[in-house]
Amino acid sequence: MSLPITSVSANTAIYMCACAAVFLISIPVLREKITIIKVLSLLICCTGIVLVSLFSAPDQADVKPNTTFTDNLLDVHPTDPDEKKGSVLGYILVLISMFMYASYEVFYGYLLQTDQDKHPAMTSLKLVGYLGVTTPVLFGLTLPIWHFTGWETLMLPPADKVTLFFLSIILDAIFNIFLLLAIALSNPTLASVGQSLALPGSMVQISSSTTS
Repeated sequence: MSLPITSVSANTAIYMCACAAVFLISIPVLREKITIIKVLSLLICCTGIVLVSLFSAPDQADVKPNTTFTDNLLDVHPTDPDEKKGSVLGYILVLISMFMYASYEVFYGYLLQTDQDKHPAMTSLKLVGYLGVTTPVLFGLTLPIWHFTGWETLMLPPADKVTLFFLSIILDAIFNIFLLLAIALSNPTLASVGQSLALPGSMVQISSSTTS
């Protein structure tokens, strides 16, 4: 919901900094200890994410004519009077989404702590299955509202994109399983910091595919 009304680069930077939110939520929920090493690690991680996201080449969709890179990044000269308001709403939405995602990781760690789960792999599979069941129920109730209000248009994927669509679903399920396993075998903060490696990893993949 936030992507159409935010800069892709800034959106990515905010969302990938979820490790900081995970750490902050873990302090009261999981009694996470505050150490200098953890704080410095998170600062370095978030700083690197921001630098890579915001100071790499901007997406063409984000670039407005006759403006500098800084103008496009900060949106300081919106051509539409309502565009600035839309951007603020978008960043509020991505912040809410980021904190909800961080809470999901932390409270899963809390569940494992309280239950003393001896089979984290099975628990991870069960939770991913529950997510798969509840998602169509929740979206089935909200998608018609978004469609008729014009917020999001409901349509089927093009025929040539169906394979990629289902591949994305499968990869997302695998990602969630391994994420929950990582939380079970370590802790939410470490698992969240590990996710941030997806950003430089994706840049390397894009760079290699471009050069080839």
